[in-house]
Amino acid sequence: MSEISKDLLRPCPLCGGEAKLQELNYFRYARVFCTKCGLSTMEYPMIENGKDKLIKLWNSRIDGKEQK
Repeated sequence: MSEISKDLLRPCPLCGGEAKLQELNYFRYARVFCTKCGLSTMEYPMIENGKDKLIKLWNSRIDGKEQK
């Protein structure tokens, strides 16, 4: 994972752990996951800005603290 992607990922919404981008299946798919609790996004194809879409998906969720 590049340092740029690491800096762009928000902490885990459940535990606050560090999030990382993991490339799978010979870089054909990727996912974002929490290194502490294991929460992750779905595996996403790495076509048409796949990494950017995963980062946006991970960062657009609602944190437990933000819910009413």
